[in-house]
Amino acid sequence: RGTASGATQLLEPIVQIGWSDSVGGSVPNTDSRIVEFDEGNLLTLARFPGADVREKGLTSAAGLRFSHYGARVDYGLTVGRVLYLEDTQTYSPASGLSASASDWLIAAGLTFDTALSLDTRALIGADAEVTKWDTRLDYARDQYAFGTTYSYVVADAREDRDTPINEFTFDGEMKLADSWTLIGEYRHDFNADQATRAGLGVKFQNECTRV
Repeated sequence: RGTASGATQLLEPIVQIGWSDSVGGSVPNTDSRIVEFDEGNLLTLARFPGADVREKGLTSAAGLRFSHYGARVDYGLTVGRVLYLEDTQTYSPASGLSASASDWLIAAGLTFDTALSLDTRALIGADAEVTKWDTRLDYARDQYAFGTTYSYVVADAREDRDTPINEFTFDGEMKLADSWTLIGEYRHDFNADQATRAGLGVKFQNECTRV
């Protein structure tokens, strides 16, 4: 529909029923160990990032997406879930897909015409506990840009992570000349209550070289 201000709004139901299988013997899983379940692969038959492991059997997915496109601001919200009718133990617990009913996927985005944008995504389990949560705030102009990120991921031995990730990061850059940019970054671990990375540097980049 169109609003009185001239914006366009879209309410989009999402439904999928699918089946897939894999032909051939098993191979070592080296490229599909960490799976990111998000709005980009809510409707798909292959949520593994690589080809060593594939989904098998009958699956379904359902959700709802709302989008607003205006002259000064765009925003959207997606809610969805995947249901498996067969064993899904191939997925790690942190993926949000290890049970027959996946975690709830909730994703939202907000973009202003002033180059300010906010994106957030979370996986919420049946017990209302957060499995993953990632939020990114960006501000970008012609001469400078900076962003902040908060990330949380539960501990998962299958992903070689003994403790949860609970981190805040900041990164930015400022253009000094045509090919020269000042860059900086900072990462703070709330579990250890200390900085895990900090950096300040200068980047040179043209059409064929970056140093």
